[in-house]
Amino acid sequence: MTMKKWKDKHIGFNVYLYLMLGIVLLLGCSFFVVAYEQEEYERALDEMSTSIRLAEELRQSSNDLTRLARTYISTGDILYKKQFNMVVDIRDGKQPRPENYSLAYWDLKAVKKNSQQDEYSERFGEAVPLLDLLRRAGVTNEEVLVLEKSKAYSDKLVSIEKSAMALIERNGVQNPEAKDRALFMVVDDEFLSLKAQVMRSVIDAETLITKRTRIAVEAAHQRLRIAIGSLFAFGGLLVVLMLKLRRQIKLILGCSIPELQNVISKIGAGDFFSPIEVPANAGDSVLGWVAQTQHKLAELNFLHFKFIVDSSDDAIISKSDKGVIASWNHGAEKIFGYTADEMIGRPMQTIIPEDRLHEEPEILARISRGEAVDHFETKRFSIEYVKLSSEIFAFKHSLSAIVWIFHLAVP
Repeated sequence: MTMKKWKDKHIGFNVYLYLMLGIVLLLGCSFFVVAYEQEEYERALDEMSTSIRLAEELRQSSNDLTRLARTYISTGDILYKKQFNMVVDIRDGKQPRPENYSLAYWDLKAVKKNSQQDEYSERFGEAVPLLDLLRRAGVTNEEVLVLEKSKAYSDKLVSIEKSAMALIERNGVQNPEAKDRALFMVVDDEFLSLKAQVMRSVIDAETLITKRTRIAVEAAHQRLRIAIGSLFAFGGLLVVLMLKLRRQIKLILGCSIPELQNVISKIGAGDFFSPIEVPANAGDSVLGWVAQTQHKLAELNFLHFKFIVDSSDDAIISKSDKGVIASWNHGAEKIFGYTADEMIGRPMQTIIPEDRLHEEPEILARISRGEAVDHFETKRFSIEYVKLSSEIFAFKHSLSAIVWIFHLAVP
């Protein structure tokens, strides 16, 4: 493998790795941005709903006051006057607000049974004027001015409603003239005109609030969409870089990690002869290096094996898959009398007596089943055609050759 090619692959690997780290950091930042924009979006929605609900509360309180005043005038029941004064005091921040102060609160209180049950179990919050709550909710000065105008009209109505209720309180509900006069005070043109002014100002304020908060909500939603889109884009880019990095790793290794692990495991187990298939474009890779190392180890193993064979007094013969003798050591020359030049390339049957020809297929069958033939007693011909009693050890060598070891039997 040339140094330049290795450096190129190494640089490519580092580039993809650093890019992946950068994208991971960007993904982390994107998560925080998405979380922040989600909170901003929810805050904008909450501000929109809270502002409109509080503005609606001003309109509803005016309607509740009118209904309670008329009910008190009609019935003389002190409960409705008490509720009337509570509505005014809660709106002006002189009395704590109930925790469940919804727009239908006083409609439910209109039923005496409900009012008496809630009197002792109800929980209250802080005493805050309605206009201050609107400011807390983010209502602008322009919107507050419109709502202040609406409240001023409503306060004028409260003054008229209190005067009408005072008339009943002085004369009694049974006085028809006082009752008719009080009812007329809360239905005449002046009263209805003021009521219309209250409603018109509330509607104008709600229009301003809705327009402003909708813009804020849409802007927050747009930022949230961009943040989420960036998150997905970075995620997709990370997947692409992971695939690129995987390809770069495969170029460096020359194969997949499991394949390389399997090859190294075989070499570690002593298999120096099973061929390692190196793709044409993977010569300059770790797999290519491993194949070269295996070849060198095989050469060393072969030299070691050759030394053992050459120095042995036993006849050590190998036979190729074609059935001819492939190697013939000095021990074989001494035992059988034939030289290596005379025997290499000749069939194994040259030294097998006719009455022993059946042994070789049996031995080969056992070897093909993965068995090693150990201490098999037989006879073979020497150069003088003398039958020699011998013991055979046979096994299949890693180079796909059958190795026969003949040891002269002691008579």
